[in-house]
Amino acid sequence: MCLTGATGLIDVRCTPTPPALDCFQVDFGVMVELNLNETNPEMPMAFDPTGITGFAFDLVGPQVPNNLAFGAVTDEGEYFCKMIPGQPTTGPGPTEVPTTELKVGCHKIPATGPSLAAVMPRLVSLRWKVGGATTVSVPFDFCIQNLRALTE
Repeated sequence: MCLTGATGLIDVRCTPTPPALDCFQVDFGVMVELNLNETNPEMPMAFDPTGITGFAFDLVGPQVPNNLAFGAVTDEGEYFCKMIPGQPTTGPGPTEVPTTELKVGCHKIPATGPSLAAVMPRLVSLRWKVGGATTVSVPFDFCIQNLRALTE
């Protein structure tokens, strides 16, 4: 999967409509999501993650942004994520993310919520998000390659 472009600006004067809590949840940036068990595109189902302890992938390209988050979504819409450091291209080897490092609230420092490891049976999809900013557009140009599950 490849992403090229730039995020729009986030309007901090917006009026968020629930369930959004703030303007960053209304207009967060750019996202690509991969459903793991889909028979109906409108209703992806939980995926059997037996034996999976994390995920690995390669980020390749001239502009991997600093505000890239990798995450997972459950069947109840909970979002568990980890911020991935950006750089012009990734060096040799994959980005590896154990499920214990995917946490609710990864955009906060430190992440405040529980980890995905506790709710793995409810896993539905994987998500990569490029967060927007309030004063400048965030450019990006990279590919996600070699996605694979990590096992014990």
